[in-house]
Amino acid sequence: MASLFELFVKISGDNSSFKKSVKDSQADLAQFETTAEATASRMAVIGTKLMGAIGFASIGAGAIAAASKFNEASVAIQNATGATGERLDSLNKSFTAVYKSVDESSGEVSKTLALLATRSQATGKELEELTRKTLNLAKTQKEDVVAIVPLVTRAFGDWSIATNKQGAAMDYFRAVSQATGSSVASLAETVVYAGAPLRQLGYNFEQSTALIGKFQKEGVNTELVLGGMKAALQKFAKDGVTDTAAAWQEFVAGVRSGNITLQDVMKEVGAKRGVDLYKAITEWQPRAAKMWTASRRSSQFSPTRSNPWSRDIISSSP
Repeated sequence: MASLFELFVKISGDNSSFKKSVKDSQADLAQFETTAEATASRMAVIGTKLMGAIGFASIGAGAIAAASKFNEASVAIQNATGATGERLDSLNKSFTAVYKSVDESSGEVSKTLALLATRSQATGKELEELTRKTLNLAKTQKEDVVAIVPLVTRAFGDWSIATNKQGAAMDYFRAVSQATGSSVASLAETVVYAGAPLRQLGYNFEQSTALIGKFQKEGVNTELVLGGMKAALQKFAKDGVTDTAAAWQEFVAGVRSGNITLQDVMKEVGAKRGVDLYKAITEWQPRAAKMWTASRRSSQFSPTRSNPWSRDIISSSP
C-alpha cells in the first residue's frame, strides 16, 4: 500500500497530460498565425494554462510538505510508543484529528499524544480529548508539555482517576492553577507526594488539589502543614483509631470551635508543625473550601469516589 507521502508525490508529480495539452495548444496556434484575433485568443488560453501550471506546482509543493510532516509525526509516534499495525493506525488517526483542531505544530502534537498514549493508556476519542486539553493547559499556563505529562498522569494513577475522567481532571488542574498561581507541575507533584495520608484523612482528589493550591498561594509552608497532618494520622494509628477520616473531622471541628487549643495541637503533632497546622485549620482551609467549589464548577470535574469529608468542606465555606 502506498504511503501518504507517495500518494501526494504521485498526485502532484504526474502532470504528463498537462504537458501534452500545452504542446497540442502550441501546434494549434501555428495553424492560425494568419488570424491576429485567433492568435490573441489562443495566447490567452495558453497564458491561462501556464498560470494554472504555476498554481498546480505550488499546490503540489505544499502537499508534499504536508505529507512529509504527517510521515514524520507517524514515525515519531511509532518510536515513542512502539506501536505497530492497527494500534499505530489508530494513533495516526488520533494525531490527524487533533492536529487539524489545534494551533500547535505537528511535532508538538505528536510528542504530546505519544506521551499520553504511553502513560495514560487512553485511546481513540479519549486520547484525542486528553491531548487537546494538555496542549491547551501547557499553552495557557505556559508550562512544558514534556514536564507536566509525566506528573499529571502519575497523579491520575495515584488517585485512581478513570481514563474517561482524566480530561476533566486536567481541566481541574488548570482551574486551580489559574485560581492560585501555582504551576500545574507543582500541584500534580505535591498531590502525589501527599496523596496517601490525605486519602486516609478523608480528602479526595479535588479537595487535596485545591488545598495544596491555596496553601501555596497564601505562602503557607506546605511541607510543615502536610507533615502535621501526617503526624496526626500517626497519632490516630497509635491510639488504635480505625476511621481516621472521621477522627480527623472531629479534630478539625474541635480546633475551629476552640475546644482544641494551639497548645493542644502543638502537643499532638509537635511544636514546629503545630503552629502552621493550627493556622491552616482555622484560616486557610475554609478559604480553600470556597476555592474548591469555584474550581469544581469551572472544570466540571466529578468526584472519583464518595467522600464524607466533602460535606464538611462545603458546609465550612464562609
